[in-house]
Amino acid sequence: MKKIIILLILILPLRAYPQTADEIYDKGNDALKNKKYNEAIEHYSLYISIKPDDPRGYLSLGTTYAELKIYDSAFYCYNLSVEKDSNYAPGISGRGAIYLMFNQFELAYKDLIKALQIDPGSMTTYTSLATYYIITDKPDSAFMTYDKALEINPNSLDVYYNRGAYYFSINDYEKTLKDVNKLIEIAPYYAKGYYFRGTVYRYMENFDAAMPDFNKAIELDPNDGEAYVRRGILFLNTGKYKEAVNDMEYGYSLNPSLKAQTENFYNDALKKLEEQK
Repeated sequence: MKKIIILLILILPLRAYPQTADEIYDKGNDALKNKKYNEAIEHYSLYISIKPDDPRGYLSLGTTYAELKIYDSAFYCYNLSVEKDSNYAPGISGRGAIYLMFNQFELAYKDLIKALQIDPGSMTTYTSLATYYIITDKPDSAFMTYDKALEINPNSLDVYYNRGAYYFSINDYEKTLKDVNKLIEIAPYYAKGYYFRGTVYRYMENFDAAMPDFNKAIELDPNDGEAYVRRGILFLNTGKYKEAVNDMEYGYSLNPSLKAQTENFYNDALKKLEEQK
């Protein structure tokens, strides 16, 4: 894994920054929540320059890169958080999750187990560990891990989302819907729940049920490029080619990395739109 250099901010004298370090960190959190990733990177980088020994700055910067799917940079930041505090469970857990992305399973397992030993209540770590078991073909261990997590927190969004994603990956749509419906019941304002259910309905070719869910996801989180792209694909499925092209182009403007994954749908929509003229 190549070493990625964190964005460095030219630091002016501190009197030029009336905000406290915590205020800068909070601004980074707000930007990340609203998917304003460049702003989040700037705020977290500035925070790190002021508090270089605080592992949470590197953790949050790593999380931002992970959201952008820039996993080398995410790993580098998570690793720096652990260098600052060798028992920093969130950083260890995040690094373990990236090891999974890189198929370094032994290192992933080691990190995730250590993170749970330090913080046995981390739902994120449980779901990453369950993912490890799924990837390494140990589904029984994965479900035991999900069950353990739900014993600790019966309302864990991470668990229902990730277990539902596993069911979805094996085309068990009935069990997927059971988990995603529970997700929406617990968090009716969680945009990804509606996006997920809309995706399930689309694969089931229940397009009438899928559209309201995508609309709701976009209403709740208008900055989620993927929801626009997936709704665009749904428009393609239903013969609304102009709407399909518009949605996908807007989704790409919010998250350019999505185009490589879905360009075949986009090109199909463009072609059929031209044929209609």
